[in-house]
Amino acid sequence: GMGGSLGILYDLYNSESINVKIGGTWRSQANIGYGSTPNSGIGTVLELYLPDRPESGNLGINFQFPTSWAFINLNLMAEKVLWSKAAGENQPLPDYTNYGIGSEWMFGLAESSSISLRAGYRQGNSNDTNELPDFQMLTAGIGYFFYSHHSIDLGYEYRDADFTNNTSSTLSISYSVQY
Repeated sequence: GMGGSLGILYDLYNSESINVKIGGTWRSQANIGYGSTPNSGIGTVLELYLPDRPESGNLGINFQFPTSWAFINLNLMAEKVLWSKAAGENQPLPDYTNYGIGSEWMFGLAESSSISLRAGYRQGNSNDTNELPDFQMLTAGIGYFFYSHHSIDLGYEYRDADFTNNTSSTLSISYSVQY
């Protein structure tokens, strides 16, 4: 299915010691459109149980602190995800409201390289606590940017549903070329 997004970023305040930006995005629901085949009906089964991409909207604020020894970012965000409109008939889902805070410290190394350290926290609140639990996520990462266009990134995410034993962890590594 087709979907769209719209975003805005505005420089709220700029000085030598702090820059403040605000922004927001809206993403439309995108109907995946699982097609059924007359022989198997597998698309019909998928459509009943798997959600489409939900409509969502978020707002954020970014504080940047350039210093002589590092470049520091601090981000705050709030997001509403409308899962109830995108869920399959047999798998109803509640909407979620998410809040997060993240920070990044970028340290310059040689002329065309830098290292970044990141940490964050995110709280997801189900609007129907009888259906799905709230969740908390802790994240950490380190990135190395080199030769002006290349970066390697290592990230870790720990997710806990309602501070129970229902936890998961993800470790990721990525390489990218940026022009």
